[in-house]
Amino acid sequence: MVIENDPKQVRYRKMANNMTVSGMAVIAFGVWSVLRAILYFVLHHVDLVRLIRDEIGEVTDIEYIFLNNFIFLLVLGFLVTELIARIYVGRSAAADAAARKKKSPVYIFLTIIMGWLCISGFISQIALTFSDDMTERVIEELEASAIMDAISGFALLELAVSSVAARILRKKLRSEGKMIHTSEDKG
Repeated sequence: MVIENDPKQVRYRKMANNMTVSGMAVIAFGVWSVLRAILYFVLHHVDLVRLIRDEIGEVTDIEYIFLNNFIFLLVLGFLVTELIARIYVGRSAAADAAARKKKSPVYIFLTIIMGWLCISGFISQIALTFSDDMTERVIEELEASAIMDAISGFALLELAVSSVAARILRKKLRSEGKMIHTSEDKG
């Protein structure tokens, strides 16, 4: 099939390109999120047990080391789970954009949830910067983290919008017999 410059086809190609770029951004921000958290724990020597000591009472040295490592592994597990979800979303978006095969809309649902969480994190970090008991260094770290969350949230929401729009356009183009850029057209 010949690629035409039909306005719907042009919009579809734009949405497919947005899906690919936003999907790669989602993966990149996922990697950054994991690295940022690990660096934070390492550079700030975060004592995770001290943060919850009031809840668990006194602990021995062995229990302290075990709990600190266990909590760190739980946090790391959560971060790795988030990274895996972001990789799934990014790769699914790229595959959907290339129209290699029909993709489940589950990745769009995950994208919306992760975007909402990023925007919520952004709002809470901005609110924390106005707290009176924050030092200037902590405020700067919160602002930098808030900016990254805002950009990541924007990429996720852009991906969700582009994915839905591309699916709608793809359906219209198929019904008009003008669909381009699919594995079905090659065969």
